[in-house]
Amino acid sequence: MMAPSGSSPPPWIANRGVGQGMGIRLGDFELHPGISGEAGYDSNWFQRANSQIERDTVGPVADALRFRVTPSLSFSTLDQRTNLAPGQKPLPRVVQFHLDSYFNYNELVGLKSGPNTVGNDRNFQGAAGANLEFLRGRSWSGNVEAGYAYIFEPANVAGFIGSNDRHVVNVGAGARFAPGGGAFSWDVLTYRTSLTYFATSGFNVNDNGDHSFSTSGQWRFLPKTAFVYDGTFGLIRYNNPGYNNGIDTGARIGLNGLLLTRLGVLVMGGWAVGFRDNDNGLPRAYDDFVAKAELKYYFGPADNLKPGTATPELSSVAIGYDRSFENSYLGDFFQKDRGYGKLSVVAGQRWVMSLDGGASSIHYPDLLFDGNQIDSFGEVRIDAQGFVEYRPIATVGINVTLRYDQNVSRVLNGDDFSDDLSFNRFRGFLGVRWFM
Repeated sequence: MMAPSGSSPPPWIANRGVGQGMGIRLGDFELHPGISGEAGYDSNWFQRANSQIERDTVGPVADALRFRVTPSLSFSTLDQRTNLAPGQKPLPRVVQFHLDSYFNYNELVGLKSGPNTVGNDRNFQGAAGANLEFLRGRSWSGNVEAGYAYIFEPANVAGFIGSNDRHVVNVGAGARFAPGGGAFSWDVLTYRTSLTYFATSGFNVNDNGDHSFSTSGQWRFLPKTAFVYDGTFGLIRYNNPGYNNGIDTGARIGLNGLLLTRLGVLVMGGWAVGFRDNDNGLPRAYDDFVAKAELKYYFGPADNLKPGTATPELSSVAIGYDRSFENSYLGDFFQKDRGYGKLSVVAGQRWVMSLDGGASSIHYPDLLFDGNQIDSFGEVRIDAQGFVEYRPIATVGINVTLRYDQNVSRVLNGDDFSDDLSFNRFRGFLGVRWFM
């Protein structure tokens, strides 16, 4: 399923095997409804720096009590299997689909008053995505997917007071070739487009379309280990002539799977190049290596691993490193080097726990900010999140979610205003959910 860009997946746990319940069967279909409620605290709703220049420009750090209610719904075909001919192995049904959706109401109670009170940012959000698959398990298969999200976020750029809420529309399609026993598979071509439209006039200069073409594949040379590769070609197009349109390309090759019964590894490396048009007089190009590496230990034997993958539904602990470059509204792009750790535990059908966090080194090239040219600079981002859920019965979960974010950065000075990019923010929620 395609997750709408910038939105979270259906609430709580992205892994459907753990996050959903038994479901309701309706003929050849399965329904997973759910609803959740949370109460919590946000230490920095506007994600502002606690500095004098930020207070003078847009106001002080504002904390808030937060309450949110989130109904969700998943609807899909059952994975029924059929024999095409006597003696043939069972195959999934010819056409299958999956739909995920959620709706979210957020109520905020500001604990500090100011020129733009937190309470004015009470909001609705929502997202839906669908994936239609054809001929899964056959030599040739394909899919068509689409997603929509309405995302609300407070403004964290000095000089703009209001929200940068936006609509995001995703559409994609792909074709896969997997002959014989499946030792080799090739996603011949996958196309995805993401269209982002900002709802407020202060931010709609950032409206854009992001289009990507990719190909990827794997060759399984051991039962649970495979060589993998991918290649991408992307186009970024802005409606604002002051932004540089561009073309991005990249390719990686590596290894993914099990080294030992309980030890998984993913290692990929390659090169990426990003070209930018000279629309604003300050184009910058990216030309450097990209990489991803992860070492994962499973607390139980990884017997249910699919060929060529190191991510089953098992309790595990992992450490990793990721180097990439991403399009940015501040300058043309940024380069990111991130080290991270993850812990995931499922215990006795009663407890679900996860802990992940990391530190990222971000590098911006030369950029324009409010009429001024800013020399290239770097910043450090720190993130950590913990989630614990206890299930007294099979359809009810009581949970705690904690998240901390920090950005160690600098002040950007423009012709009309300045912006301190540094901030730290803590969010904590106590929630209850019902799910099927």
